[in-house]
Amino acid sequence: MAELEPEELKALSKKIGNNPYAFARYSESRRSLSPNLQSKTSVQVVEQPGIKTMPVYDPDAEVAGLTLTIPSWMSSIDRTKSMAHLGSISPAAKENLCVALTALEKKVQEMLTAIKEDS
Repeated sequence: MAELEPEELKALSKKIGNNPYAFARYSESRRSLSPNLQSKTSVQVVEQPGIKTMPVYDPDAEVAGLTLTIPSWMSSIDRTKSMAHLGSISPAAKENLCVALTALEKKVQEMLTAIKEDS
């Protein structure tokens, strides 16, 4: 509709206003307004978007992401140590935390070993 001339918009408005149905089909209304509209629209060429170029491979990306995440974990641990009353938490919560921290400690050791072996 943005491409219609003011006269064409007025004619379309009148056609829609006189429509006895609950809706108006724009494509049919547009065709009936002006026969030369078909030629206007067929001349327009739609540009296809270009193929997105892939970013250059960064071998450090995974390690950088992990390195940026670790300070958040350390902050969470420090906050929990200072805010939680460890004496008042349930034995089940303590056990769950111990299991998770032990698994994290194991993964840290595995990563450190992999770094040392690769050096």
